[in-house]
Amino acid sequence: MGAIHEVYEREVRDLPCFEYRTTVVIELHRVRCPDYGIKTEKVEQLPSKAPFSKRFEDAVGQACDLERWSAQRRKPALRQMGVDEIYRGKKQKFLTVVSNLETCEPLWFGRERKKETLDEFFAQELSRWQRSRITAAIRTSDTCY
Repeated sequence: MGAIHEVYEREVRDLPCFEYRTTVVIELHRVRCPDYGIKTEKVEQLPSKAPFSKRFEDAVGQACDLERWSAQRRKPALRQMGVDEIYRGKKQKFLTVVSNLETCEPLWFGRERKKETLDEFFAQELSRWQRSRITAAIRTSDTCY
């Protein structure tokens, strides 16, 4: 084991905690190796020189994989839909959720609890043919959750 040549700190972005962005400060050592000179120690949670932790990089990769999978898969027809609101707190009061009641799959999220929010779903997310196939629409509470 070589002697410590330098100690420094590195800030990396980590997974968020609740609604807060999280930055972790890690103390790193540069060590003088008799065979190879001065080397920075390897830290498992810092796989690259990017300013992100391994957990953050893994979460971004999983989200990208899920997005690609979702875009490629054949989605079941929407025949029975449920609409519900989720209370988000004082700043962003409600989130509107549209679900497929046959699969209990959330299909869409809107930022407010207004008629215009749901109108946006029908106008932007469904074609005229898809809208005509809906046989039931209910306000859900705990139906799919």
